[in-house]
Amino acid sequence: MKFTGAALLVLLTSSYNVASYTPAFVPKQSNFGSSFVAKTTMVRPSATSVKRSSAMRSSLLMFTETSGGMEELQDLTEKANSVIFSKQVRKSPSLWKIAGYASIPLSAALGFGLVPSRRFAAHTVGALFTGIAGAVGKSRLDALTEANAKPAIAQALLDSGVEDPEAASRAVQNVKETYGLLDEDFDGLCTEIYSTYLQGMLKYQPVPKTSELKELENIKTALGMDNLQVGEAHAAAASEWYRTTCLFTPEEELEDPDHPDRQAMDKLLFLTERALQQGGETQEAFNFEMTRVAKALNLTLTSAMDRVAETVEPFYVRALKSTRSKLGTDKVSSAMLDRARTTLGVSDSTAFDMHVACYNSEVRSLLGLQENEESSEEVDVGGLVFTDGAKERVRADE
Repeated sequence: MKFTGAALLVLLTSSYNVASYTPAFVPKQSNFGSSFVAKTTMVRPSATSVKRSSAMRSSLLMFTETSGGMEELQDLTEKANSVIFSKQVRKSPSLWKIAGYASIPLSAALGFGLVPSRRFAAHTVGALFTGIAGAVGKSRLDALTEANAKPAIAQALLDSGVEDPEAASRAVQNVKETYGLLDEDFDGLCTEIYSTYLQGMLKYQPVPKTSELKELENIKTALGMDNLQVGEAHAAAASEWYRTTCLFTPEEELEDPDHPDRQAMDKLLFLTERALQQGGETQEAFNFEMTRVAKALNLTLTSAMDRVAETVEPFYVRALKSTRSKLGTDKVSSAMLDRARTTLGVSDSTAFDMHVACYNSEVRSLLGLQENEESSEEVDVGGLVFTDGAKERVRADE
């Protein structure tokens, strides 16, 4: 019959088991088989694809210091590329969207034409049943297309990089238009991508860096995320990180400040606090989002904020030491320290105490004393004198 090929297409689209694809794009074993459903096969990567992957990783490592976010996105795309059917969808996403739109009227027409009856009502019933099957097929095709949009967004970020967030944003928006994503679905995928990126920053580099604050801000801009999405992404990342970490690391070891997983936890709290504060959240919204993340890590809000303060302090100590070493060179100013405090979130009271300690250390150094000298013996201050130019240096520091 002339409708045979089209009928097979309808049966294929309505019977395809989209649920066999997990969010990680790894196919699960199906409990049933069908002669109409092609078996999903895994292929061993060729030597060319391995070289391409190695080249991509090498290019990622060309950054001054890798954060791990891009590496995590690279892993995500590689998992997706291992599924042949998913690769076909990503090659022509608009074609699959069109197929989804056409499935309902095509199915209804087939049902109307294939019913062997002279009664119009019988044809109508046939069209109704096949139309329903076409609607099911369309929803599953749409779900499959949207699922493959996630690695496509990740690939767009890999190709464009995050140094220029505006260019990355254009690349991401192009994926949205190509896949025909609704705003709600697109926002959800961007939240997942941000969360994945953040988890990579924890997995590959547990020690925080101030450069990562700007990197996260660029990712937020590239994905067009608002504060609500950022809070959701950090909470999801915290829950997933804590769940997977506790599978191998006892909670007792997370109390050790020198343990890599404890450092990664503190880094997550630090990045979360900075992301929320720099987003201009109200105090109520900040407390809510920060409490969610703290709870996911089995901490109270107070404990989480103490961890953040402990993480921030060494950064500002290094900034003050750098300031002392550059005094008199016109390479440092109070404005630079102001920017450092704003970036790190150092409070005025904490900064005052640290400035006093820094000033005392400088004076002791100029007097020839050990900066951290702790002795029960009294120091003969009468014999202490400043070296030439030391007084001017101290006064300038004032």
